[in-house]
Amino acid sequence: MTRPATAAASATGGATAPLLVVDACTVISFGSVARLDLLTDLRRYRVAVPELVLQEVQRDPTRAALVAAIADGGIAVLAVDLAVEAEGHALAEYDGRVAFQGRGEAQVLALARARGLALASDERRVQRAAADDPAIGPARLLNGLALLREAVREGRLTVAAASTLFGRLDFAPATTRAIARAGTTLDAYLAS
Repeated sequence: MTRPATAAASATGGATAPLLVVDACTVISFGSVARLDLLTDLRRYRVAVPELVLQEVQRDPTRAALVAAIADGGIAVLAVDLAVEAEGHALAEYDGRVAFQGRGEAQVLALARARGLALASDERRVQRAAADDPAIGPARLLNGLALLREAVREGRLTVAAASTLFGRLDFAPATTRAIARAGTTLDAYLAS
């Protein structure tokens, strides 16, 4: 089944939705609970993964679901274009950091910076790097919990269903602590 071309455009009044580049941990988190649809069916964004992220997701059923989502057009695959100076420079900078060397996260960060894309990750080092990069910043940074909240806002999940699903996701323990530090509750955040 091919994703309708109008799905991402309908939420933006006919305009094409902006790209959201996601890393392997985001794909694996949602894929491990058989909910990759929460990425592919986003109305606010069109989802893309860099080439290295596609290579990093190795285990089925997540790998099979990712390959199927790419074939169906629900997820795009992006390549860093080294001939474009901004992309080559950004990749060289992020790939030059030991934490990101040769990893999909370097491509995610480089694409977000050079192309002005939003990015999604639950990796703390990716979140820190993106938030600290003035070309990306916290406004274009999402995590798994924000993606769940987006599904609630779009009417694809209820708060109760999102809360239950959250408990099954691998990023839940660290995110639960962050929610508590922020002085809110999971349900209040999801409903906001």
